[in-house]
Amino acid sequence: MMRRTPARPVLDEGILGLDGTITQHDSCVHLLNRTACDSWRAVEDLWVTGAIGSRECRQRQWDLIPSRDEQELRRIVREVPLDPRLSALVQSLRTAGVAIVVLSDGYGFYAEEVCEAQELALISNHIDWQDWSVKFPAISASCECPGCGTCKPVAIRAAQSDGRTTVLVGDGASDRRSAAVADKVFAKDRPTFRWDVRRREQRPGPSMAHATEIRNVEHEIKHDQVDRHVTRSAPGDRGYESGADP
Repeated sequence: MMRRTPARPVLDEGILGLDGTITQHDSCVHLLNRTACDSWRAVEDLWVTGAIGSRECRQRQWDLIPSRDEQELRRIVREVPLDPRLSALVQSLRTAGVAIVVLSDGYGFYAEEVCEAQELALISNHIDWQDWSVKFPAISASCECPGCGTCKPVAIRAAQSDGRTTVLVGDGASDRRSAAVADKVFAKDRPTFRWDVRRREQRPGPSMAHATEIRNVEHEIKHDQVDRHVTRSAPGDRGYESGADP
């Protein structure tokens, strides 16, 4: 069964993610496109430019979805395919002794399904279907991000303090601050994200590799004998369509 990890996770497990990395497309973008037409994009622009934080962005965009049918929304996000190499990657990392936790700053319900199927732990936002609101159980008091829901840098730093080497695989705006603290960064095929990571390399590290496919990540990590804490981005991480980051 999937284990939902609290804001201060047990760090004998690594961290992975989903949207645009484990999934082939961003599930939140897909959901909003299918249900809210273009009305969500103005809110997205405010978040991308830093005018609002991701918590406010997630809730405001969620409120734009007219449907109140949980099963319909679940069917829509399931239209977003997973990377076909996901299961092989998870198995290879486990065989190599790499523990895995999924980080998501999205809505969480697709991430929950994927993680349960793969038996992966998860740190994410969460939809309360009773009052139809977005909950943020992973907010951190030490978070330096402006109003984020799930603070990925906090999880990475906690892993590093536990003596682990951290690896970020990302492609979205919610991965930018994570890239500044991770020991190694795999940037998915999003040119502006790769540029943003390079711009942040004002201090020693992180090193960066261009990973267009999951198998590139699997190959490098599997042959590296360092104990790793693997980080990626998950369903609902903005930036898949956003011109500022994907």
